[in-house]
Amino acid sequence: MNYMAAEYWVDGGCHNNGSPGATSYGSYSDGKDIVRINWGTAYKTNNEAEYATLESLLTAIHTPGDTQDGPIIYTDSRLLEGQMMENWHIKAPNLQRLAKDCMRLMVNKKAIIKWVSRVEIVERLGH
Repeated sequence: MNYMAAEYWVDGGCHNNGSPGATSYGSYSDGKDIVRINWGTAYKTNNEAEYATLESLLTAIHTPGDTQDGPIIYTDSRLLEGQMMENWHIKAPNLQRLAKDCMRLMVNKKAIIKWVSRVEIVERLGH
């Protein structure tokens, strides 16, 4: 995985979304290699898994130099893009800490998030 890439694709999801027995997963890619994460029962919703996977990627990527732009991170989650890039209000208490941590990392890494279709995410991440 190239943790200095200009672009990444990220996705998270959950089996049995919102239920007590939910299990979650995530994956991200630099366009060549794919990292897959099994969150197990740590997160109970698709949105939590999306944020946790974004946080994992943001933690792993290198901080650009002062004169460099940060990476573009593509997601098919309108919620993730809206809350991170358009200052949508974060109503769900279970997302507030994750969103705050992701925003801090995004500023530090100079990252931006852009929405892409589910088709593109499937092409890049294979699910």
